[in-house]
Amino acid sequence: MWWLFLCLMGCQVFYTTDGEQTTVQVYNTSSYNKGIDNSIKSSVKINCHIDGIFLSKGSGNYLKDGKYKFVLTAAHVVNRCDEVHLVDKHGSTVLGEVVWTDEEKDISIVKPENELGGIETVHIDLKDKKYPVGGKVYFMGHPDELNFFLFEGLIALNGEEDFFLHSTGWGGVSGAVVFSKKGKALGVAKAVKVTINPITGFPRLLEDLVLVSKVDFLTKEILREAMGDG
Repeated sequence: MWWLFLCLMGCQVFYTTDGEQTTVQVYNTSSYNKGIDNSIKSSVKINCHIDGIFLSKGSGNYLKDGKYKFVLTAAHVVNRCDEVHLVDKHGSTVLGEVVWTDEEKDISIVKPENELGGIETVHIDLKDKKYPVGGKVYFMGHPDELNFFLFEGLIALNGEEDFFLHSTGWGGVSGAVVFSKKGKALGVAKAVKVTINPITGFPRLLEDLVLVSKVDFLTKEILREAMGDG
């Protein structure tokens, strides 16, 4: 009985059923973290197709503001695609249309053709963004052969239009929305730091420095225009 009491105090319990058998999954959590929760429940895998052929994949998140529901991602994830496939954790796919892009900031808004099942929308919260150096953040991406992979990072450097995370970034993570611990959408992961090796003179990737575009410039007017109500 004591274990049940402790679990109720410090665990999250999830039930799944196929009509005949019920499975209980218990995840130990020391405290509720809205950033982790938002990262997990809104994550979308984005597959880019050209002429019907799969080209590449990236990440995004299913967000909402009022009546508008959309996927936020990095522009370079979708700007070469003939077709944008939005894929949930169950493998279900919905086509998406790129309706707004800022190439300089490397951010795009994708409008799903139909409701995305198996994914929950997260309120984007367009105000009160804070980027404290040392603040922890969370994002879920789809690196290499791994899908729906959760990352934790630390804001290491805060700039005017972007910020650096001390975290990890691999191919396929681009486009993931970065959330604060309180669940606010702070930015979109877009690149890792590249430097020149002083010995060889060749470029090298610093995969533990992730560059994120801020989204504090987004407004209701931009969303209205992107969603066709402008």
